[in-house]
Amino acid sequence: YALKSAEILTPVYDKMKEALVNNSAQSIHVDETTVQVLGVDEREKSYMYVSTTSFWNRPILIYDFSLDRTTTEFEVMIENYDGFITVDGYGGYDKFKENGEKPLKGVQMCWAHLRRYWVNADPEMLSKKRKRNKETEAEKMVHLIDKVFQKEKQFKNRKLTMDEIKAERNKPEFLKLLDEIYKKASSIDTFGQAKLEEAKNYTLKHWNEFKTFLKYGGLDITNSIAERAVRPFAVARNSFLFCKSERGAKATGILFSIVQTARANGLSVEKYLNYVFNNIGTKTASDLLPWSESIPQGIRMKLN
Repeated sequence: YALKSAEILTPVYDKMKEALVNNSAQSIHVDETTVQVLGVDEREKSYMYVSTTSFWNRPILIYDFSLDRTTTEFEVMIENYDGFITVDGYGGYDKFKENGEKPLKGVQMCWAHLRRYWVNADPEMLSKKRKRNKETEAEKMVHLIDKVFQKEKQFKNRKLTMDEIKAERNKPEFLKLLDEIYKKASSIDTFGQAKLEEAKNYTLKHWNEFKTFLKYGGLDITNSIAERAVRPFAVARNSFLFCKSERGAKATGILFSIVQTARANGLSVEKYLNYVFNNIGTKTASDLLPWSESIPQGIRMKLN
Protein backbone atom coordinates (compact mmCIF):
# COMPACT_ATOMS: atom_id res chain seq x y z
CA TYR A 1 0.00 0.00 0.00
CA ALA A 2 2.88 2.36 0.76
CA LEU A 3 4.46 1.64 -2.63
CA LYS A 4 1.18 2.14 -4.46
CA SER A 5 0.43 5.33 -2.52
CA ALA A 6 3.85 6.74 -3.38
CA GLU A 7 3.27 5.93 -7.04
CA ILE A 8 -0.06 7.77 -7.02
CA LEU A 9 1.47 10.76 -5.22
CA THR A 10 4.50 11.05 -7.53
CA PRO A 11 3.02 13.82 -9.75
CA VAL A 12 2.46 15.97 -6.64
CA TYR A 13 5.95 15.12 -5.39
CA ASP A 14 7.48 16.14 -8.72
CA LYS A 15 5.60 19.45 -8.64
CA MET A 16 6.88 20.05 -5.11
CA LYS A 17 10.44 19.50 -6.34
CA GLU A 18 9.84 21.93 -9.17
CA ALA A 19 8.51 24.54 -6.75
CA LEU A 20 11.52 24.07 -4.46
CA VAL A 21 14.00 24.62 -7.28
CA ASN A 22 12.11 27.71 -8.47
CA ASN A 23 11.60 29.26 -5.02
CA SER A 24 11.59 33.06 -5.14
CA ALA A 25 14.21 33.46 -2.38
CA GLN A 26 16.77 31.49 -4.44
CA SER A 27 17.82 29.61 -1.32
CA ILE A 28 17.79 25.89 -0.56
CA HIS A 29 18.91 24.22 2.69
CA VAL A 30 20.33 20.69 2.39
CA ASP A 31 21.16 17.96 4.90
CA GLU A 32 21.34 14.18 4.84
CA THR A 33 20.98 11.18 7.14
CA THR A 34 21.59 7.47 6.82
CA VAL A 35 18.99 4.83 5.98
CA GLN A 36 19.55 1.08 5.86
CA VAL A 37 18.35 -0.78 2.77
CA LEU A 38 18.31 -4.58 2.73
CA GLY A 39 20.43 -6.08 -0.01
CA VAL A 40 22.88 -3.19 -0.02
CA ASP A 41 26.37 -3.98 1.26
CA GLU A 42 26.38 -3.05 4.95
CA ARG A 43 29.75 -1.38 4.44
CA GLU A 44 28.06 1.04 2.04
CA LYS A 45 25.63 3.39 3.75
CA SER A 46 22.58 4.68 1.91
CA TYR A 47 21.26 8.16 2.55
CA MET A 48 18.10 10.23 2.60
CA TYR A 49 18.83 13.75 1.41
CA VAL A 50 16.52 16.45 2.74
CA SER A 51 16.16 19.75 0.89
CA THR A 52 14.01 22.62 2.15
CA THR A 53 13.08 26.18 1.36
CA SER A 54 14.26 28.95 3.68
CA PHE A 55 12.06 30.93 6.08
CA TRP A 56 11.55 33.51 3.29
CA ASN A 57 9.34 31.04 1.38
CA ARG A 58 6.43 28.73 2.00
CA PRO A 59 7.72 25.48 3.54
CA ILE A 60 8.62 22.74 1.07
CA LEU A 61 10.43 19.64 2.33
CA ILE A 62 11.84 17.16 -0.17
CA TYR A 63 13.17 13.78 0.99
CA ASP A 64 15.21 12.17 -1.79
CA PHE A 65 16.81 8.73 -1.48
CA SER A 66 20.39 8.02 -2.60
CA LEU A 67 22.09 4.61 -2.58
CA ASP A 68 25.29 6.25 -1.35
CA ARG A 69 26.45 9.63 -0.06
CA THR A 70 27.12 11.06 -3.50
CA THR A 71 24.99 14.08 -4.36
CA THR A 72 23.88 12.63 -7.71
CA GLU A 73 20.14 12.69 -6.96
CA PHE A 74 20.38 16.22 -5.56
CA GLU A 75 22.30 17.33 -8.67
CA VAL A 76 19.54 16.00 -10.92
CA MET A 77 16.90 17.88 -8.92
CA ILE A 78 18.74 21.23 -9.06
CA GLU A 79 19.93 20.90 -12.65
CA ASN A 80 18.15 24.13 -13.63
CA TYR A 81 18.60 25.87 -10.27
CA ASP A 82 20.44 29.17 -10.17
CA GLY A 83 20.62 30.15 -6.54
CA PHE A 84 22.34 29.48 -3.20
CA ILE A 85 22.50 26.42 -0.96
CA THR A 86 23.15 26.28 2.78
CA VAL A 87 24.97 23.16 3.98
CA ASP A 88 27.25 21.65 6.61
CA GLY A 89 30.89 20.68 6.08
CA TYR A 90 30.33 17.53 3.98
CA GLY A 91 32.81 17.64 1.08
CA GLY A 92 30.23 16.40 -1.42
CA TYR A 93 28.84 19.93 -1.63
CA ASP A 94 32.22 21.38 -2.68
CA LYS A 95 31.33 20.91 -6.35
CA PHE A 96 28.67 23.61 -5.99
CA LYS A 97 31.13 26.26 -4.81
CA GLU A 98 32.16 29.06 -7.15
CA ASN A 99 35.31 27.19 -8.22
CA GLY A 100 33.64 23.76 -8.22
CA GLU A 101 32.59 21.47 -11.06
CA LYS A 102 28.95 22.58 -10.93
CA PRO A 103 29.02 26.08 -9.42
CA LEU A 104 25.91 27.76 -8.08
CA LYS A 105 25.59 31.39 -7.07
CA GLY A 106 27.11 30.44 -3.75
CA VAL A 107 27.41 27.92 -0.92
CA GLN A 108 26.70 29.12 2.61
CA MET A 109 28.28 27.10 5.40
CA CYS A 110 26.40 26.64 8.66
CA TRP A 111 27.58 28.83 11.55
CA ALA A 112 25.94 26.52 14.08
CA HIS A 113 28.34 23.79 12.94
CA LEU A 114 31.22 26.24 13.17
CA ARG A 115 30.28 27.13 16.74
CA ARG A 116 29.97 23.42 17.61
CA TYR A 117 33.53 22.77 16.47
CA TRP A 118 34.87 25.40 18.89
CA VAL A 119 32.68 24.16 21.75
CA ASN A 120 33.95 20.62 21.17
CA ALA A 121 37.51 21.96 21.28
CA ASP A 122 37.02 22.77 24.97
CA PRO A 123 34.87 20.12 26.73
CA GLU A 124 34.89 22.06 30.00
CA MET A 125 33.41 25.15 28.40
CA LEU A 126 29.82 24.25 29.25
CA SER A 127 30.60 22.35 32.44
CA LYS A 128 29.17 23.73 35.70
CA LYS A 129 32.14 22.22 37.55
CA ARG A 130 34.79 24.19 35.67
CA LYS A 131 37.38 25.69 38.01
CA ARG A 132 39.37 28.02 35.77
CA ASN A 133 38.73 31.76 35.67
CA LYS A 134 40.61 32.62 32.50
CA GLU A 135 38.92 32.29 29.12
CA THR A 136 40.41 29.70 26.80
CA GLU A 137 41.05 30.40 23.13
CA ALA A 138 38.05 28.27 22.19
CA GLU A 139 35.80 30.26 24.53
CA LYS A 140 36.98 33.51 23.00
CA MET A 141 36.07 32.18 19.56
CA VAL A 142 32.63 31.07 20.72
CA HIS A 143 31.95 34.50 22.21
CA LEU A 144 32.92 36.19 18.94
CA ILE A 145 30.72 33.82 16.95
CA ASP A 146 27.84 34.49 19.36
CA LYS A 147 28.08 38.18 18.47
CA VAL A 148 27.30 37.28 14.86
CA PHE A 149 24.25 35.31 16.02
CA GLN A 150 23.11 38.24 18.14
CA LYS A 151 23.29 40.60 15.19
CA GLU A 152 21.42 38.17 12.96
CA LYS A 153 18.72 37.83 15.60
CA GLN A 154 18.35 41.61 15.68
CA PHE A 155 17.87 41.68 11.90
CA LYS A 156 14.98 39.21 12.20
CA ASN A 157 13.44 40.96 15.18
CA ARG A 158 13.46 44.20 13.21
CA LYS A 159 11.83 42.35 10.28
CA LEU A 160 14.34 43.70 7.80
CA THR A 161 14.03 42.92 4.10
CA MET A 162 16.66 40.90 2.25
CA ASP A 163 18.24 44.05 0.84
CA GLU A 164 18.29 45.69 4.25
CA ILE A 165 19.94 42.63 5.81
CA LYS A 166 22.59 42.60 3.10
CA ALA A 167 23.27 46.29 3.77
CA GLU A 168 23.58 45.69 7.53
CA ARG A 169 25.95 42.77 7.01
CA ASN A 170 28.23 44.88 4.83
CA LYS A 171 28.54 47.76 7.27
CA PRO A 172 32.04 48.35 8.70
CA GLU A 173 31.06 47.16 12.19
CA PHE A 174 29.84 43.77 10.97
CA LEU A 175 32.76 43.31 8.59
CA LYS A 176 35.17 44.20 11.39
CA LEU A 177 33.62 41.45 13.56
CA LEU A 178 34.10 38.87 10.80
CA ASP A 179 37.67 40.01 10.30
CA GLU A 180 38.28 39.69 14.05
CA ILE A 181 36.98 36.10 14.02
CA TYR A 182 39.25 35.15 11.13
CA LYS A 183 42.33 36.79 12.63
CA LYS A 184 41.67 35.22 16.02
CA ALA A 185 41.31 31.75 14.52
CA SER A 186 44.48 32.23 12.46
CA SER A 187 46.54 33.27 15.47
CA ILE A 188 45.65 30.40 17.82
CA ASP A 189 48.47 28.03 18.73
CA THR A 190 47.00 24.51 18.61
CA PHE A 191 50.15 22.55 19.51
CA GLY A 192 49.19 19.26 21.16
CA GLN A 193 45.46 20.02 21.07
CA ALA A 194 43.84 17.95 18.31
CA LYS A 195 40.28 19.23 18.75
CA LEU A 196 41.43 22.85 18.82
CA GLU A 197 43.44 22.29 15.66
CA GLU A 198 40.41 20.67 14.03
CA ALA A 199 38.26 23.70 14.86
CA LYS A 200 40.89 26.09 13.56
CA ASN A 201 41.37 24.19 10.30
CA TYR A 202 37.62 23.90 9.76
CA THR A 203 37.21 27.65 10.20
CA LEU A 204 40.04 28.68 7.91
CA LYS A 205 39.37 26.07 5.22
CA HIS A 206 35.74 27.13 4.74
CA TRP A 207 36.05 30.83 5.59
CA ASN A 208 34.92 32.04 2.16
CA GLU A 209 31.78 29.91 2.43
CA PHE A 210 31.07 31.18 5.94
CA LYS A 211 30.95 34.68 4.43
CA THR A 212 28.70 33.92 1.45
CA PHE A 213 25.80 35.62 3.26
CA LEU A 214 27.52 38.97 2.64
CA LYS A 215 26.47 38.63 -1.01
CA TYR A 216 22.80 38.00 -0.40
CA GLY A 217 20.43 38.95 2.39
CA GLY A 218 18.15 35.98 1.72
CA LEU A 219 20.64 33.54 3.26
CA ASP A 220 20.33 32.31 6.81
CA ILE A 221 23.62 31.73 8.63
CA THR A 222 22.63 28.29 9.93
CA ASN A 223 21.29 25.11 8.39
CA SER A 224 18.92 24.51 11.30
CA ILE A 225 15.83 24.44 9.08
CA ALA A 226 17.16 21.39 7.20
CA GLU A 227 18.39 19.73 10.40
CA ARG A 228 14.90 20.06 11.89
CA ALA A 229 13.47 18.49 8.73
CA VAL A 230 15.84 15.52 9.11
CA ARG A 231 14.76 14.86 12.70
CA PRO A 232 11.27 13.36 11.99
CA PHE A 233 12.82 10.91 9.56
CA ALA A 234 15.50 9.93 12.08
CA VAL A 235 12.84 9.36 14.74
CA ALA A 236 10.71 7.24 12.39
CA ARG A 237 13.79 5.29 11.29
CA ASN A 238 14.24 4.14 14.88
CA SER A 239 10.89 2.39 14.50
CA PHE A 240 10.91 1.01 10.96
CA LEU A 241 14.68 0.29 11.16
CA PHE A 242 15.25 -0.34 7.44
CA CYS A 243 13.75 -0.29 3.95
CA LYS A 244 13.33 -3.61 2.21
CA SER A 245 14.44 -2.36 -1.21
CA GLU A 246 15.65 0.67 -3.13
CA ARG A 247 12.13 1.07 -4.47
CA GLY A 248 10.80 1.08 -0.92
CA ALA A 249 13.34 3.69 0.14
CA LYS A 250 12.34 5.98 -2.74
CA ALA A 251 8.69 5.52 -1.82
CA THR A 252 9.52 6.41 1.78
CA GLY A 253 11.08 9.65 0.55
CA ILE A 254 8.00 10.54 -1.47
CA LEU A 255 5.63 9.83 1.41
CA PHE A 256 7.75 11.79 3.89
CA SER A 257 7.89 14.74 1.49
CA ILE A 258 4.12 14.88 1.09
CA VAL A 259 3.33 14.36 4.77
CA GLN A 260 5.91 16.75 6.21
CA THR A 261 5.18 19.50 3.68
CA ALA A 262 1.45 19.19 4.34
CA ARG A 263 2.06 19.41 8.07
CA ALA A 264 4.39 22.41 7.64
CA ASN A 265 1.70 24.18 5.62
CA GLY A 266 -0.87 23.76 8.38
CA LEU A 267 -2.89 20.90 6.91
CA SER A 268 -4.45 17.90 8.62
CA VAL A 269 -2.34 15.17 7.03
CA GLU A 270 -5.04 12.49 7.08
CA LYS A 271 -7.67 14.78 5.57
CA TYR A 272 -5.20 16.09 3.00
CA LEU A 273 -4.17 12.61 1.84
CA ASN A 274 -7.82 11.57 1.56
CA TYR A 275 -8.49 14.66 -0.54
CA VAL A 276 -5.50 14.01 -2.83
CA PHE A 277 -6.34 10.33 -3.37
CA ASN A 278 -9.96 11.19 -4.14
CA ASN A 279 -9.05 13.96 -6.60
CA ILE A 280 -5.76 12.88 -8.19
CA GLY A 281 -7.58 11.82 -11.37
CA THR A 282 -9.69 14.93 -11.79
CA LYS A 283 -7.48 17.81 -10.62
CA THR A 284 -4.00 18.87 -11.70
CA ALA A 285 -0.98 18.16 -9.52
CA SER A 286 -0.59 21.92 -9.02
CA ASP A 287 -4.11 22.15 -7.58
CA LEU A 288 -3.26 19.39 -5.11
CA LEU A 289 -0.07 20.94 -3.72
CA PRO A 290 -0.24 21.46 0.07
CA TRP A 291 -0.21 25.26 -0.30
CA SER A 292 -2.68 25.42 -3.21
CA GLU A 293 -5.53 27.89 -2.72
CA SER A 294 -7.89 25.21 -4.05
CA ILE A 295 -7.35 23.02 -0.97
CA PRO A 296 -10.63 23.13 1.03
CA GLN A 297 -10.60 25.10 4.27
CA GLY A 298 -11.84 22.06 6.18
CA ILE A 299 -8.48 20.38 5.61
CA ARG A 300 -6.58 23.20 7.28
CA MET A 301 -5.86 22.83 10.97
CA LYS A 302 -7.36 25.41 13.30
CA LEU A 303 -4.58 27.12 15.21
CA ASN A 304 -5.39 28.77 18.52
